[in-house]
Amino acid sequence: MPETNNPHHVDWTPIRDVGKAEIPVSRYVSEDYYNREQDRIWERSWLMIGRESDVSKPGDFFTFYLHVLSTLVIVTRGKDGQLRAFHNVCQHRGAQLKHENCGSAKYLTCNFHGWVYDLDGSIRDVPQSEQFEKLDYDKRKLKPIHLDTWGGFIFINLDPADEPEHTLAQWLSPMPDPLGEYFAKENWIWRVGWKGIFDANWKIMIDVQLEGYHVNALHSKTIGGVFGPDQLRNLSFPDMPGMPTKLEFLRPDVSKDKNFRVPIQTPVMRAAVECGATSPFTDKDASSSGIPLRANHYPGAINRRDDPLWIFDDYQIFPNVVMMAQTDHMWLQRVWPISPHRTAWEFEWYFIDWPKNFGEWFAWEQAYCHFRDVTTQDMVNVEGMQKAFRAGSIDTMIVSDIEGGVRAFQDKVTQVIGEK
Repeated sequence: MPETNNPHHVDWTPIRDVGKAEIPVSRYVSEDYYNREQDRIWERSWLMIGRESDVSKPGDFFTFYLHVLSTLVIVTRGKDGQLRAFHNVCQHRGAQLKHENCGSAKYLTCNFHGWVYDLDGSIRDVPQSEQFEKLDYDKRKLKPIHLDTWGGFIFINLDPADEPEHTLAQWLSPMPDPLGEYFAKENWIWRVGWKGIFDANWKIMIDVQLEGYHVNALHSKTIGGVFGPDQLRNLSFPDMPGMPTKLEFLRPDVSKDKNFRVPIQTPVMRAAVECGATSPFTDKDASSSGIPLRANHYPGAINRRDDPLWIFDDYQIFPNVVMMAQTDHMWLQRVWPISPHRTAWEFEWYFIDWPKNFGEWFAWEQAYCHFRDVTTQDMVNVEGMQKAFRAGSIDTMIVSDIEGGVRAFQDKVTQVIGEK
């Protein structure tokens, strides 16, 4: 069923035809299942680890530790301007090469024995090299990791093959081209980020972001009534390698919903609606300074149906990213497994340019506080669910059609792991 006639768009499948309504909880607690995920999911997927702006100048680098594969990573921008990723490991005796989270350097020097590498991974100097009987400089250069970019984001792939099974473009194929341009070309400013460690399986952390069924109950005092769960559009892409589902969040259609209740709005919330475009309560298409929102310069990037009830698009990039795209901001959540029962969670929020006046500053701050509360509510249940799963208190979860994002994501897990 084609979504549009655009040749760059892919077909989507009705959610009722995807996955299973019952999902076994054993996949959230089994050590064996977790071990299979390491090889079949995490070692062969494209993983988002940063933005190109994090390493904007030659010599810039940042490091990253992928706990699930016990892998140390370093990303550099070479003197030639090219981005590269390597195992952050000296090829002398395996010492960690750089310990800083980020920095800038002409060369990469190991503090153990002083081996020096160029930013392209080649060896520049080995102290007392004459003491080695056979030293093959080419063999001892830094071990590379597949790297590619999309929308200004940096992705790596740890597939040991010469080339990954899928290119990044194939991995992200359901993403509309204008969305990549929107993310890549605008002056995105990192506004705020949160991190936390939760005693829960990583898949629970993704599940909670892929449905709107919980909004009116769990978020009754924050954004309850903003979304229309019955009108939430679940688009599924079961044949695409790295994009199981997209959700389009819509406001309730008051003309069709007799049970609609006006969302709780405090005076502060109402002021934020008037001052900026960061609130989910707003349907304005321009900032308070009168400047058209930047997304409008990229037709087809967001709200591709031009629906007046649209709030935001929600993409699940397999395996561990949930990304929300809006008119002048985006946020993303990433989860990183530590064990079957423990997960590192990250939240990052980006805006385009700095506010032009006090009202826009106010809207930023209100949005920050508001969604901090919403996100905290989302995380309330995950640890309790993991305890219930481990205790055997429930054997399977049952998910409805309006929780279709969960079904699509879990169906992709099933496909990749190789279950029937």
